[in-house]
Amino acid sequence: MSDDPKGAAPEKGITRVVPASASLSIEVRLISDSGTVVATESAVIEAGGDQGITAARLTGVARGLADALEAQHVEQGSRVPSIPSAFADSQCLIPSSLAVQGVIASLYAGQDSENGWRNGEGNMPAFDFAQKQGAVRILMRPESNTPPSQAIADALWSQVRQFSDNDGDVLLAMMAQAMGVGQTDADGATWITASAILDYRGVQPIKKREGKALYRAGHRTEDIAEVAACVGRLSSQWIELIAVETREPRQGKRQPKVMRTSYESKLLTVDEVIRQGELEGRQHPVAWRYRLGRCITEFLSAPNRQVARLMQCVLEYDPYRQSFEKRLGRYFTIHHRISVSYKTPLRRKISGLFDELRLSPDRRNPSRTRDRFEAAMNQLATDGILPSWRYTDDAKARLVALPARGWLAGWLACVVDIPAPHDALPVPGDAG
Repeated sequence: MSDDPKGAAPEKGITRVVPASASLSIEVRLISDSGTVVATESAVIEAGGDQGITAARLTGVARGLADALEAQHVEQGSRVPSIPSAFADSQCLIPSSLAVQGVIASLYAGQDSENGWRNGEGNMPAFDFAQKQGAVRILMRPESNTPPSQAIADALWSQVRQFSDNDGDVLLAMMAQAMGVGQTDADGATWITASAILDYRGVQPIKKREGKALYRAGHRTEDIAEVAACVGRLSSQWIELIAVETREPRQGKRQPKVMRTSYESKLLTVDEVIRQGELEGRQHPVAWRYRLGRCITEFLSAPNRQVARLMQCVLEYDPYRQSFEKRLGRYFTIHHRISVSYKTPLRRKISGLFDELRLSPDRRNPSRTRDRFEAAMNQLATDGILPSWRYTDDAKARLVALPARGWLAGWLACVVDIPAPHDALPVPGDAG
């Protein structure tokens, strides 16, 4: 093949791929079996002389880069670790304590300027969440070595306004990964990659075709960057438990002592970050070694163990087209498990669900909201997140009496009933 702009035949035995006046940038990537780009090496080849860049020279440089890249990767002990799936049979365990409930509620409230986050100490963002078993305060704080200032407070408020359902998915994925059998190392930390999180969420990677073969080429850079942004926002959260009900074990067969506990800890701590470089020199995080905070881990063992079984489809629901399914799915994953423990039905007023989950009713077309809610609840039952659901008898009587117009408030006051089946899947280690 000749690339000579003058059309002259190349010298015998030389295949010129770049003319003499040009240069060529080359990048070699080390790709794992799953399609994740593990590491990259790049170089700029100057043509020089009158032969340009030949195929032989290009091959030689590429082979040299590949050898150096492989040697570096082996020396570093596979910097981006292989991540075993947290989901067995499309389900896994997650923490379900009050701290987790409060954090998830805070993520929905980022856009609520009236009933959401407020100015805390030093104008830092704060969010309050209270239940009968205690209260949780979510705080956004800078790193410990960063002095507080209005500029820092403004930056943290900017993070709060960016909270979305993606942050909730990333949090659930990180908690699920940390709870998997054999997922933590000797120091109690866990590795997770952006690629694994995107796979859990059902985000499709780039597919490339080579001849008749179609292979996975990794996830899109913008999707990986969004995961990294979520991890950054979550790592800025501190959790303050305020008089939260806990149980202290006693010797023998005596029942645990019920106490009220107050303390604060980070939601999660990132110990290490692996960044991936690109040809232009930009880098973005692709993997994290992290630990869940005490506010979560203290409720993972008896007698305070509070966990739930998460179906992977909750992460896979589209955050834009299936926001009702996603938010209701998260809620009932946690709260239905609580009702199963007590072997009692779970009953919730629809208006309470809409308020906590920040679901906005369509007041101009309320029928659309009701249809959307009922379709979402039916989908959760179909996907096995709920055994079934129904309106209570009182709610059914209220529905029959709703007027032709102006009935939205009456419908929001209705109560739905989710039974607690006796054959519910057991949660390992749960005494309930």
